Amino acid sequence: MADAFQPVPSLWSLILDHVDASEVEEIKERLGESLVDETIDLRAEVNSLQSIWTEYRKETDDLEKAANAVSLASVLPEPPAIRDRLKQEVQFFVTNLRQKAKDEGRDDKRLLANCNTRVIDYALEATKGDGSCCRIATPSSDTSSRASNLSDQIEVVQHQLNVADIDVVTDHIRSALEEECAQLKSDIHFLQTSLEEEITYRDDVKSSMQPPPSLKELRECSRMLEQEYVRGASANMPVRRMSAPPASPKEICRPTSAQKFRKMVIETREEQYS
Repeated sequence: MADAFQPVPSLWSLILDHVDASEVEEIKERLGESLVDETIDLRAEVNSLQSIWTEYRKETDDLEKAANAVSLASVLPEPPAIRDRLKQEVQFFVTNLRQKAKDEGRDDKRLLANCNTRVIDYALEATKGDGSCCRIATPSSDTSSRASNLSDQIEVVQHQLNVADIDVVTDHIRSALEEECAQLKSDIHFLQTSLEEEITYRDDVKSSMQPPPSLKELRECSRMLEQEYVRGASANMPVRRMSAPPASPKEICRPTSAQKFRKMVIETREEQYS
């Protein structure tokens, strides 16, 4: 969760708790004004990004609840396994038609033009598994242990946090401030990445609000793809010259090429999904 993330603790804030107000500016100058200001600016950016991320996630959560409500309301009873079978059929024909187009150097979009693109996309999405974006929720650093460590360090040097003695611990504090800057930059990258992932996740949620294709649409798409598949297979069959005597009426009643290919499609499909 966004609320689980906490930026690294502020060393400068801890120092201010132990420095006399009249000595703050000189202490800051001794430590390096640019270094201290950098930690302040980076922290402000981290806080801003965290606020945006938290608010955006809350909006996405509300949208997701609405999407789930729409999904439940749109679900109608269906014969068991019919939808999965129809999706597998569409997947089968699309895969083979695309391979055929590739082998022939053709544009597969022309072969699939007669079928509803939304239905094809829906069927193929099932082959990708859960394509939804994962929401990043792991803090980029162990802030609890770092906060405890900083507090312990400040307790050790608190008696040197004055104009007279600050030079004794200046190098140590500067090193800690540089480390804090590096961690804050890492936190900024973490939050930026999290926001990008959240935007993608929200797009997935919006897409889920669209009802899936009906069984009728899936069945019609499968039928049209099968026709295209059979048509292409028939066109590639070699032409055989008749050398035998005319066939008897009984032989003329043999299955048509379309029927043969339909049978071949069914057998190939069963082998693929068995």
